[in-house]
Amino acid sequence: GDTFVWFVASHGMMDANSNFGIIAHDTQCLNDNCTDIKGHITSNEILEASKKIKAMKQLVVLDTCHSGGLDSKLSGLYDARVSLLAKNMGLHLYASAQATEAAQDGKPGTNGTFTAQLLEGIKGAAPKNPEGQISVMTLGDYAKQKTIEATQPKSGAKDARPAQTPVIQHFGQDTGLVRLQ
Repeated sequence: GDTFVWFVASHGMMDANSNFGIIAHDTQCLNDNCTDIKGHITSNEILEASKKIKAMKQLVVLDTCHSGGLDSKLSGLYDARVSLLAKNMGLHLYASAQATEAAQDGKPGTNGTFTAQLLEGIKGAAPKNPEGQISVMTLGDYAKQKTIEATQPKSGAKDARPAQTPVIQHFGQDTGLVRLQ
């Protein structure tokens, strides 16, 4: 009945094979454009670790550049784990950016834009489910919409990046995260 939450706010990238990875402090670039790397945490390692966690409800939150690159691999993990357990399990991904996008930082000394939206949602801004809780699904939807709004280019801005578009994936059951009093 436990819910496992794994949160990472760091650097992320897509490697030469279009696989997402988290950049660790000892990651080394092996070529000029840093698509061949050593020492990063690969999407395969993330998913293998997830398989070993006994909690049937899992939320992976990645506030990194290119974190949306994990979404197709995560759906394969869900399919492999839940042929008989789908009704009792929930596997959820909050990726702050598409596989092709950089995640935008907040103001110096603050959280990244996506993390800031998650925190506002947890504090009560996200909609409640019918049980009066902020759930995995309602928080994810809230953070996605608010991140897009917060990163929309201002009208007339020169050299503006397109809005950051988080990838929110849900497989299986929703679960409550926060019950506000």
